[in-house]
Amino acid sequence: MKSDKEAADMWNGMCRAVRPSKVPLMDGVIREVNAHRNRRAAVKARRLLKRYVFRSWRILTLLAVVVLLLMTALQTFCSVYDCKRWFGGILELSHENICI
Repeated sequence: MKSDKEAADMWNGMCRAVRPSKVPLMDGVIREVNAHRNRRAAVKARRLLKRYVFRSWRILTLLAVVVLLLMTALQTFCSVYDCKRWFGGILELSHENICI
């Protein structure tokens, strides 16, 4: 490349080439290439993440905060009151397994 303008023209030309043009044969090839790319698992996974996870990150964050606050409240409650009545021996650590 002799100048920045030539490089810019080359990149701009590439950008126009990936969209349908007025040449029917080229349009068919572009459609086939795009269809082949869209069938790949990575593209499908990215679309799925973009559609369902990235759009709803606020809701997922709020849900995580609520769950963590509920778990903290349960831990506080169980440290003050005896939770053995509700949870049995699940929450109780055996003293034999603790090494000091």
